[in-house]
Amino acid sequence: MRSLLLTWILTFGISAIGALQSPMAHAQRGPQGSADPSEVANAIQKIQKDYADFLAKRDKIQEDYKEVEAKLKKSDEEFQRINSAGLRQQLSAMQSSMQSMQIASVLRSGAATGGQDNTGSNTGSITAIQQQLLLQNRYMQDLNTAMRGEELRQLDAQSQSIVRSRVESMQAQLKLQQEWTQWQQEWPKFMDRYWSLSDLERRFTKSEIEAALEVLDQSNKEDYAGKLAAALLMDRVGRWTEALDLVDEVLKAGTSLGGVAQMTKSLLMTSLNKERDAKQALQAAIKLDKANPYVRWLRARVAASQQQWAIAEPEWRFTSTLKPMELEARRALVLVHYVRSAKSPGEGKKALKEAQSAMELEPVPTWYAHFVLALALHAAKKTDEALAELTKAEEKASDENVERCQQARETLAAGDFYAIDFLNGFADRPGEPE
Repeated sequence: MRSLLLTWILTFGISAIGALQSPMAHAQRGPQGSADPSEVANAIQKIQKDYADFLAKRDKIQEDYKEVEAKLKKSDEEFQRINSAGLRQQLSAMQSSMQSMQIASVLRSGAATGGQDNTGSNTGSITAIQQQLLLQNRYMQDLNTAMRGEELRQLDAQSQSIVRSRVESMQAQLKLQQEWTQWQQEWPKFMDRYWSLSDLERRFTKSEIEAALEVLDQSNKEDYAGKLAAALLMDRVGRWTEALDLVDEVLKAGTSLGGVAQMTKSLLMTSLNKERDAKQALQAAIKLDKANPYVRWLRARVAASQQQWAIAEPEWRFTSTLKPMELEARRALVLVHYVRSAKSPGEGKKALKEAQSAMELEPVPTWYAHFVLALALHAAKKTDEALAELTKAEEKASDENVERCQQARETLAAGDFYAIDFLNGFADRPGEPE
């Protein structure tokens, strides 16, 4: 488990470290069930602004890189005339090696989309990033050594000036490659931020979703994490054709979000009752990126919608070990245990334990926190306490969520089990599965 967690932290961005360590992690991730649609929309607008700045930084790195390359090319002829074959060969070999790196070809072409290069290889992976950092550090050390070497001191003043200028340009080039590596590590953070605003728990009101989608419609064409967030929100309001178009855009871009996109497609196809297409997309997602926490979360939701508890529970159990996803995963597990408790009363204790753990993670419980705790208490045969929690939920809920609380109250008071729809949309789904 520790190795899996380490892989996830390094693969999905250094931001995960802060989230794992900070007690404010959940408070910083966005609105937690706000009744004000503008709060969700405003949070998305902030991400969009940051993403625009992020892309501008990429463009600046690429522009500067091309300028340094042009400067090196311009000085080629005079560099070849210096009277030191050994030094010429050493620096030429280093320059050739630096330029042969994948990162150099991406910077030169300007084709980068974030997390992946124009060859289709995942340059944001843990192995690739480690290799880049090791090579960049080694080259910088070698360049520093060349600047202090005896061979350089033996040249005439003009030749020394040419070599120093050459080395300084190579150092600038390498520094830009290092900045690019750091830029790549920032890219996954945007998926982290959008994730909490994609209504993964299916608790946003319709007005919140519509306000969020209105803002997301203005997203940058390269904001692929934003496109997936929009697709997940569209799923709830029945805009499935538009959602699938967005997912296809992400897949065509060839970024490291391919696995998440395929699993989002599987969820959409499930909502459309297209089981064959849903299964194909699910298999494609697992093949691409089965360890991705977002892939695992969405796979759990697809499985839960089909009552495949043996798949849903382990996937949500895994994501509950990751601090940025723990709260929502524990509440999802509550619902799994709640449904099971209708036939297996022992599941009620498990549901209550998860619900109580989730309440401890949220400093100021939302309506949904009380709602989930109410179901857990009902599963544990504590109906009076469950109804009291539903009263608290109603006081904090708004619009259709008040109706959900009232429906749950009527059901629980009648001694029945509240029906959990793990897709829970605002639009009627198509008829029978294909």
